[in-house]
Amino acid sequence: KELPATVFTGYDKMEDTGKVLAIVTEGELAGSLGQGAQGTLVLDQTPFYAESGGQSWDTGVMRREGTLLQVLAVRKTADGKFLHQVEALEGTVNVDDTLQAHVDEDRRRAIMRAHSATHLLQKALRTVLGNHVEQAGSLVEPDRLRFDFTHFSAVTPEELMEVEKQVNEEILRDDVVNISEMPIDEAKKLGAMALFGEKYGDRVRVVQMGDYSIELCGGTHVPNTARVGLLKIVSETSVAAGVRRIEAVTGMNVLHVLQQKTALVSELQQNFRGVKESELPEKVSACIEQIHSLEKEVASLQAKIAASASSDIAENAREVNGVKVVAVSVDGADANALREMADKLRDKLHSAVVVLATKDGAKLQLCAGVTPDLVKKGLKAGEL
Repeated sequence: KELPATVFTGYDKMEDTGKVLAIVTEGELAGSLGQGAQGTLVLDQTPFYAESGGQSWDTGVMRREGTLLQVLAVRKTADGKFLHQVEALEGTVNVDDTLQAHVDEDRRRAIMRAHSATHLLQKALRTVLGNHVEQAGSLVEPDRLRFDFTHFSAVTPEELMEVEKQVNEEILRDDVVNISEMPIDEAKKLGAMALFGEKYGDRVRVVQMGDYSIELCGGTHVPNTARVGLLKIVSETSVAAGVRRIEAVTGMNVLHVLQQKTALVSELQQNFRGVKESELPEKVSACIEQIHSLEKEVASLQAKIAASASSDIAENAREVNGVKVVAVSVDGADANALREMADKLRDKLHSAVVVLATKDGAKLQLCAGVTPDLVKKGLKAGEL
């Protein structure tokens, strides 16, 4: 018989009971799921959020006496049935069993932080870049978010800093996150942002963060903006013509990013023999200049070596069918040095075929050159 839609109770609860309406294993309906097996459960109600609107699914466990199930993923059908992908760790679950469902609270709260931060990020982007900015996609995971938006050019470092500053100022205001359901016309009058191309019913769920952000959203959120902790933008890139992508972290992931950067700075300071952090940019710039200078010096020395070696190599030219041929292996040369040596040998010998080789680690470099008069006779460096 047709199953009813699953009632989602997870807006208010992290734990709840649910009756098993159906079990699916290997694509077929089943009466039970035994220990060690994986399958899909449909419940009459659940606190587990199903992947939707860019927000990742909840994980956790379901249990009853003698039975323990690990919830691996949750998805939702078009007609509202929640599909819980589970693994039976202990015991057996049967259709019509009532299970106690427990959402992984740490994961859910981390997702809530990132989702609420996404709303604040969109508002800040529209404030800094302009009202042409619209959401073009998003992914919300535990303390990590990806936000795609419409914009005609790369966001400058200064603009990114301002966006980040505005989001964190709003977080620190500790604004209450009000969530309510209302007719869609009323929501539009309030100025609620809707996702482009998304279809909405007569009643919608409105998420309002103080006087700063108001959007239509079916996801889960923190009770106040301060719970987000902090937001740190880690990258801004292009994903398509007119579409940019920002990746950012929230909550504990901000601490992880800062700790990684601190460790990197400490390592650089040690490499530069304990210079102050403020002196690092100057030291790095000086090193880059020194590297460029040394590269020029190396190129000059290689040219001199090539010129010297060319004279010795030219003396070992053999004659094959009336054509001078030089074919030798050269130690310590790179591709540029080989080309320069081949050119000098052609100039020195006037009429010759030159084939040079060198080994750089596991990589073999070959260079072939033919003087113009022999090219006319049909000898081609590329074929050699």
